[in-house]
Parts: sequence; C-alpha cells; structure tokens
Amino acid sequence: MLYVGTFKSSVSVFTEAELLNYKKEKENDFLNMEAILLPRTKNMDISGLSLISASEAKAAGIDDYSYISTSEIPFSPEIRKICEGNTCRSYASCWACPPSLGSYEKTKERISANQTKNDVCVLNYDDERLNSFGKNECSAGVIWFSGSRAVPVGAYVENDLIKYTDGNSTQDIINVHDMNLLGMHNYENVCAAVAMCKAAGVPDDIIIREIRSFKAVEHRIEYVATKNDVMYYNDSKGTNPEAAVKAIEAMERPTILIGGGYDKGSEFDLYVKAFKNKVKLLVLIGQTSEKIAETARKYGFNSIIFASSMEEVVKLCAKNAQPGDAVLLSPACASWGMFDNYEQRGRMFKYYVNAL
Repeated sequence: MLYVGTFKSSVSVFTEAELLNYKKEKENDFLNMEAILLPRTKNMDISGLSLISASEAKAAGIDDYSYISTSEIPFSPEIRKICEGNTCRSYASCWACPPSLGSYEKTKERISANQTKNDVCVLNYDDERLNSFGKNECSAGVIWFSGSRAVPVGAYVENDLIKYTDGNSTQDIINVHDMNLLGMHNYENVCAAVAMCKAAGVPDDIIIREIRSFKAVEHRIEYVATKNDVMYYNDSKGTNPEAAVKAIEAMERPTILIGGGYDKGSEFDLYVKAFKNKVKLLVLIGQTSEKIAETARKYGFNSIIFASSMEEVVKLCAKNAQPGDAVLLSPACASWGMFDNYEQRGRMFKYYVNAL
C-alpha cells in the first residue's frame, strides 16, 4: 500500500514501511484527509503531516507544510514536487530562521536527497535553478510542469489547454476556462498537480473531475458574488506586494483594486507596475494608503480614492463599477490595526458585498 503525504506546494507518496517506522516516533502526527486536490488553509509543521491511503482513495491531497520542517522528514518520497518559481521572496526573508532565499531553496531541494531513480521528482521547468537541478543534480526521475512551454515529460499550458506528455504522446487534460480558478500561477499549480497525479497512477477521469470541481480556497482570489454584472473577488491573503501581483495578473476584466493595510515596510513599485491596463481605480484603506498612493502617482496612476472602513470600501466600489468590471480585494499589506487577521478582513469584505 502507498500513502500520500501532503506538504506545502507538494504531494509525496510513501511506502507503508516508511510510514510505520515514522509513526513509532510520532503517533499523533497523522491526520486523515478525504478529498483530492483539496488545499488545507494553514501552514503546518511536522506534527501536521497529513496522510491518505492512495490505494483506497486513488487521490492526493495538497497541504501547507512549513519548509523549515521539510529537512526533518526521515523518509524518501516516491513523488516529490518542488516549485521554487512560485516562491515569494518576502516569505524567505521575513523570518529569522531562513537567512537567505538560497537557504530556503536548498532546504526544499534536500527533500529529494534520498530519492532514487525509481522515485519521481516534479519540478518547475520554467525556474532556471530547478531546470538545472533536475537535469544535473536530482537523483530521481524528473517530471516537469510549465505555464509557458512544452516540456519533455510532464504537464504544461498551451493555448488555454493544460496538456500532459509522457515523452511519446501528448493528451489534452482540460481547458483552463473549464476550471473555477483564475491566473497563470493557478494554471501552473494545476499542471503540477496533474503531473503528480499521473505519476501516482490516478485515472484521468478522476483528475479531470476534481480539477473541474475545485474552487479557490478562501481568501485566495476567491469568487464572492456577481452584482449588476460586476464580479467581486476576495484575495485578502494577498498580504504582500508579490502575492497581490498574482491576483492582479489573474483578472480578466477592468478592475477596481482595493489595497492598503498595516505597514510592514514593504515597497509597492512591483504592485503598482502590475496595474498596467487592468486596474481602472484604486481604493485605499489603512496605514499604507498614502504610501501606496504616492507610489501610484510616481508611475502616473492617479485614479485613487480613500476609505476609512470596509463598509465604505465596498460601497465606493459598487458606486464606481460598471457592468463588465471586476472588484478585487488584494491589499498587498497585512490586516493588523483595522482587523484581527486577514481572514476577518476577507469575511467582512464578503459580508458587505453580499449585502449590496
């Protein structure tokens, strides 16, 4: 029997013997999961390792798993994914433990150190470091994923289609417009999931069914409602500029963007540069309002209004939105000061949107 362990941005399959050996030391570390491709919503340390029976469920779960704990895992995964191309650099630099992004990346890569040629490592083909790692250093068999080009073996996006190739033949898996997810970063994540599921032997019909039904987790480009042909999205988890940029890039309509919050010392140039022709109006709230506004003006963006509460924010967005627009809460800042946490901020946003 094989078991699927779920980690941050990865899925790993282990033999029963490996798990039993580990379970002797940490009896209470095992949580059952029943859903395929269902993200958990909180970072987890080694005590949160989640497992399901792959032979029974024919499924793989995806979980948040602290990279700091990945170096503690005492077994060799049969399937391992590393996705450094999607790593947010502020995550690697804002904690005391990781002294550099290089340390972060090396820790991730070490999980594949005990793999053999009979195991599988799923890597981001578009990441220069991982491309080299997969071709020159990785001891496992490599399956790739890419959001921009065909890969030798693995899953990739081409002309709105997610495809999979085994190196000899290529098949269409799903059209991105048939999914409930937005944005290339999400399409890349689906490609990675497809690659892992194919390596684990999950049947195509189950892969396609679960991708079709999967919805964004709460506060991550979460669809809230459509009011007067205006679509509202909650990305309250976008607590830094790098994360918020992904949400902005995912928008397919003219967008009213809600930004601002607690000042962690971030710079907002990257955030504003992502506006391009997508953001039509910026609604600012919180401690960083003027700092973001100054950055926007520096780049010639002057369509800015300020608000003092989430209720006022939503009313201003509804007043200024036109049919065919989108309203996106992706603040690029932490929630502290006005809200207890990003979850409260996102739920208040949804409450006022649904009350329109």
